[in-house]
Amino acid sequence: MPEIVKGFVPRLAVNPPHGLGTKSHAVLVTDARTILLPWRDAKILLGSFLDGGVILASGFADSEQVFDPEMWVRRPGAVVISHGFVDGLRCRRTLNTYSFVVEFRQDEEPKKISGFLVPSREDLRRGKQAGVRPAASAHAYAEETGRIFHDVTPLGRIVEWRI
Repeated sequence: MPEIVKGFVPRLAVNPPHGLGTKSHAVLVTDARTILLPWRDAKILLGSFLDGGVILASGFADSEQVFDPEMWVRRPGAVVISHGFVDGLRCRRTLNTYSFVVEFRQDEEPKKISGFLVPSREDLRRGKQAGVRPAASAHAYAEETGRIFHDVTPLGRIVEWRI
């Protein structure tokens, strides 16, 4: 049975393990796994999709090839997290930043990816033209991202989204 794509998050700034700076990733969420792709590779694969907002499952009508999970997994630098091994997933608001943490097991060893949700500049610009403040755009971005993870059956029970 093929994987069902549940959603796409164009930008997640991930704190690297050594703690210096952040690395941007695009995130594809399916019913079985979450795939993080470094932004530099995602730009080649996705192009203008990175300038938009969060895409829920209903928005994938004509873009099946771009959002093919197998294509994402084969890209260099892709981080694949099987939902069966996720122990915790949370998002919290701190000032106007939405921090994001996923805790999972890989090779029987606990791992953690932390970072924060970052709407694209283009998405913020479109919101501003429509009269939406950047803080409200960031909040909507975090809410839509949370909706994706809540809709994934194995994750819905462990998601802690306090925004």
